[in-house]
Amino acid sequence: MKPKKPYSRLQRNILDKTGWRCVVCGEKIRRKEFTKEHLLPKSRGGNSHFNNLWACHYDCNQEKGAMTLEEYTYRCMEERRLLEIKCKLTQKEK
Repeated sequence: MKPKKPYSRLQRNILDKTGWRCVVCGEKIRRKEFTKEHLLPKSRGGNSHFNNLWACHYDCNQEKGAMTLEEYTYRCMEERRLLEIKCKLTQKEK
């Protein structure tokens, strides 16, 4: 088995900053899932300074894409609200 590459100092500091949890979903991050998240995406003028980097699961980062965390959170809340409305309508039909 190939030995795991140790975290760089920057990676450890980012993980420590978030308590080793994903800034998007809040779940614990395992080594193979870790990626750096730009709170203000680079495509929207963000930089790679420590204060703009947070720990994130790779899949969460991919799903969030170029949205800010606030935009992504709002979209998720809207999707959840629409799903709840759909569930209520389905229950009324029964």
